[in-house]
Amino acid sequence: MTKQAFLFHGGSILTMTAAEAAEAIAVRGDRIVGVGSLADCRQALAGTMPPKSI
Repeated sequence: MTKQAFLFHGGSILTMTAAEAAEAIAVRGDRIVGVGSLADCRQALAGTMPPKSI
């Protein structure tokens, strides 16, 4: 069964370890699989067609 994937971008994403906000966050199922640039998060969700972009 394919896990749902979400790509959150276009808003402020604050992290607890960085001084600046991330551009995007990628989630597959119940796991965060990427935090950082939009391109990096899209790459983290490669093979998941299509992620829901929020």
